[in-house]
Amino acid sequence: MTLVYWYSDHDPTFQIYNTADTALNIIQITHSQQTRIMQCLTLPDDDHLTGEGQPESRTNGGETEEHEGGNTPEPVERDTGSGDGGLSTIHEDEEEHEMDEYITETFYQELMSEDKLEEHVADLHDELVPVFMTYEDHVLMTGDDDNTEEPVHIFHSVDDVVDEVSLEEDEYGQYVELCFPGDMAKVVIDEDQLDQLKPGYEATVRVYASEKAKRAVVIKEDDLLTKKDIQENATEVSSATVTELKTWIDNKCFKKCSLKDARNVMTSRYVVKWKFAKQPDGSMKKTIRMRMCLRGFMDIEAFSVDTFSGTARRTSQRFLASEAACHKDWILASLDIDKAFLKGVTYKELAAATGERERVVCFTLPPGSAKLLRSFPGFEDYDEAKHCLQCLKPGTGTKDAPRAFSLKLRDTTRRIGLKPTSYDPEFEIDPQLCAAKHVDDINMAGKEQKIDDYVKRVEQVFGKCKLNKHTFTNCGIRYLKDKDGSVIMDQDDYIKTLRPIVHPELTGAAADAKVTKHIADMFVSLRGALAYATLTQAWIQVYVVALQRVQEPTNLDVRRLNAATRKLQSAPKKMVFPAMK
Repeated sequence: MTLVYWYSDHDPTFQIYNTADTALNIIQITHSQQTRIMQCLTLPDDDHLTGEGQPESRTNGGETEEHEGGNTPEPVERDTGSGDGGLSTIHEDEEEHEMDEYITETFYQELMSEDKLEEHVADLHDELVPVFMTYEDHVLMTGDDDNTEEPVHIFHSVDDVVDEVSLEEDEYGQYVELCFPGDMAKVVIDEDQLDQLKPGYEATVRVYASEKAKRAVVIKEDDLLTKKDIQENATEVSSATVTELKTWIDNKCFKKCSLKDARNVMTSRYVVKWKFAKQPDGSMKKTIRMRMCLRGFMDIEAFSVDTFSGTARRTSQRFLASEAACHKDWILASLDIDKAFLKGVTYKELAAATGERERVVCFTLPPGSAKLLRSFPGFEDYDEAKHCLQCLKPGTGTKDAPRAFSLKLRDTTRRIGLKPTSYDPEFEIDPQLCAAKHVDDINMAGKEQKIDDYVKRVEQVFGKCKLNKHTFTNCGIRYLKDKDGSVIMDQDDYIKTLRPIVHPELTGAAADAKVTKHIADMFVSLRGALAYATLTQAWIQVYVVALQRVQEPTNLDVRRLNAATRKLQSAPKKMVFPAMK
């Protein structure tokens, strides 16, 4: 191979480099990063390019010095298939030859020109071809499978018609088959299998419904609806979906925008859960709670967004209970702001308050929801193939939703007259009231009239809130002010929901053997749940700290964690702040 290179197009000096190698370090050869290069492939012993093999002559005083014998060596002829010693010619039509010359000349002129190349942007079609991911008049829901306890997606009919989805079965069990056509097949098969894949065929993967599913370490009754629950409560689910969309619209969370002009577009999903609501007679009723959540991990600015969630420290919660025990005329109360993340400041207000650039966040509705949205004024012509929704304020699921809400709540409480403590900015006080914030939940201790005034001022900004007095459960902790003025904190109900780790892999296993990743994940989850119980169970702190030092758990570590969990469940303690006289 021969390499021809030069450093400047103005009066170039050509340099020639011959080599038998095929891989070259151009910078090492030319000692420059701006060299013009021409690569030539030559036949063995072909010296036409460099002139070797031609009559060699040197000028000496105006005379020509010839080789010995006075004869000039003749060029060596070799059979190359063309008959003239050169490479064989590929015959082309005259029109194709002229076109090639024109393309080459045009490319060279553009390459050497100093003018900036124009950007050629492909024209966007006015109408985009929609991709239908659901049946007609169906909405994609997120449920919970009875057997695996893993989230599953269910197509729920808004007309209360749900089709039964059956699993196929082979000798290994029930399965769902996933198809990967064309270029997508390389995602699931190796190169050898890809070479054997015939044109028009597709790769398939069978995902089996395993009975050995991941076991939860914390049980909650107000959990995701199962597929059966959604089918049996189809009317309530449809009503809850419409109510959720109405809530977003009433809080002015989004506006319609063109999909082709949108940027930073995310998708969204519905999450359906059971919720226990307190009735006027004091009883608890199980209801359906619907939430539409944006997939915040798709936010292209997620890693640069300043996230903040106003949460009081654990010690502040104890300070609050202690202050209530010190004042006989004080009561305990808890305030829950409903749909808090839809009631924060707008992106425009957030930018004005922080000095940051105003963010643009867009999202698409869950598949099949366009029909529901068209029933609301202002969205009658909404077409999911042409339109999407732009957030006017951070919505549920976005990275900055907690921050936007916390800023608005902080401004509201400052106007009421509360001041933050230097120890904890989310623990606010005045002479007759203490308040500890946990995002949208506020625990209070103070005179009842002062608490009522506080709640009234907050509801003027955020709407109707849920208020509990004297005894309540907040974040898994139950607060109670006894008749003698003592304040009691316990986590009895929370501790009952913990489940020790039980798995076939642990049976008969060596104590010092490291557990599998599946068991290790359960170990970390249960250990974290046990650590949260130290809010009121100080006596288990020594065991939790010892277990937190474990980086790679063994079977013995799992047994110790299970032993601590069972001991805690057998004899949970209460934290009591005696009334002060």
